[in-house]
Amino acid sequence: MLICLPAFLLAGGPQTAAHSMSDVSQCYGHPMKNRIHASIVLATLLHPLFLAGCGRSESVPSAPLNQQQLVESVRSEVAKILKKETSQVDVTKPLAALGADDLDVVEIVMALEEKFKVEIPDSTLGDKPDDVGKTLTVQKLAEIVSKQPKAK
Repeated sequence: MLICLPAFLLAGGPQTAAHSMSDVSQCYGHPMKNRIHASIVLATLLHPLFLAGCGRSESVPSAPLNQQQLVESVRSEVAKILKKETSQVDVTKPLAALGADDLDVVEIVMALEEKFKVEIPDSTLGDKPDDVGKTLTVQKLAEIVSKQPKAK
């Protein structure tokens, strides 16, 4: 079944299958017509999924967030990574003051890049890599994210 079913799908599926049941059963080397018939029915049902990209869907563009919504979304990501309640994250305090170490800062930046589909250049985070956590706040991160073009 694994040999003929992909060929059946690649050949155009049920629309171009001109096999009689005996032709199909010869493909498998034994006359199990009912089992083969079930395979053809399954292939017929699954064929549109293969043509459509196996369930892949295009993301619907959402409305852009205003600055306050963006700050809250960044705050939520920071809270998740630092394992804190959102209310415990002061958006004006540096990430280091919130308990973030250098690795947490890297994880936060990567999470924001993924969430907002942007690339955040290191140069926008600060001049000295060792001081990024000491100067970067949730508000500054939100501002940086808002200025980055969407990645393609």
